[in-house]
Amino acid sequence: MSTRYKKQSLYGRLFLPVLTVLVLTYFTFHAVNGRYGYRALQTEQVRIAELLEQRAKLLDERKAMRDRANLLKLAAIDADLLDERARQLLGYVRSDELLIYFNR
Repeated sequence: MSTRYKKQSLYGRLFLPVLTVLVLTYFTFHAVNGRYGYRALQTEQVRIAELLEQRAKLLDERKAMRDRANLLKLAAIDADLLDERARQLLGYVRSDELLIYFNR
């Protein structure tokens, strides 16, 4: 008894490798350029660095404001310094005081 082998066509032999290359190309493209790909990761890392820098600035500003607020506590306020600073900022003068302006 003899066995006959059916000769496969060229298209049949190339179908699986071509399909594999197409699938790998698709996934590689989306791994680099996709919504969650490598380029999107780089963009997000830049954004994270900018936000961390902004956060550091805001924390410094918050600390400065907290320090200024702590100076307003009653135990820390010197009445004379407070009076002098308020007059300087607001431009108020009592009626019995003499105000002298200097030209600079």
